[in-house]
Amino acid sequence: MASKKKTQAPEEELLVLHEKWVNAAKEHLKEIIIGAVAVVFIAVVWAGYQHYRSNKENKAALLCGEAVLTKDLTEREKIYQEVLKRYKGTGAALEAHLGLYEIYAEKEKFKKALAELLFLKGQAKQPWRAFLDLGVGYLQEDLKALKEARKEYQAAWNAKVGLESVASLDLARVAELTGDYQAATKYYQAFVAANPQGADLDFVQAKLDRLMAKVAAKAPSKTQKEGE
Repeated sequence: MASKKKTQAPEEELLVLHEKWVNAAKEHLKEIIIGAVAVVFIAVVWAGYQHYRSNKENKAALLCGEAVLTKDLTEREKIYQEVLKRYKGTGAALEAHLGLYEIYAEKEKFKKALAELLFLKGQAKQPWRAFLDLGVGYLQEDLKALKEARKEYQAAWNAKVGLESVASLDLARVAELTGDYQAATKYYQAFVAANPQGADLDFVQAKLDRLMAKVAAKAPSKTQKEGE
């Protein structure tokens, strides 16, 4: 006798899809941040190439390389802290801040991870700063600071460096979590209008339809307006 498969309710399916999308976005963002900061690091090294050849820079780079090869996270953290203590202001120090961010994020020490990412953001210029805006926003979400997260996503969107579609979904998600369904609807509509390639538009459209129904339910009816 064939066994019956347990089917998920539409609401449960949406929640599962939403959770998968958020997790995938965070993983993708981590790669983006690493790439963005790596570019900043390379730029620093290139701009100060002669200085990089100095004894201080060489020692800092070697110590930072030792940290990368260290598997134990606690020991790696100690080495990065040593780089920052002894070689502040070097190109390797930027790599140390990035390394500490990754360690703290992996250990879910989000406040410490946020401090490292904010430092890196302060060093970066556009377009790389916009990528770090997104990273800071994700950490603020992890810390349940949704208002602050929304500001970071808006900054990434305002930068106009090609992150508008990603930021639109982030803004929609945070707006929805805070009960601002009208704003969430606007951001989802902006995402759909951009028609990004490879996006799960069916999922987004389903979210949009449900939010529009909620907005319509909250809006006063014509009869109510006339009676006021």
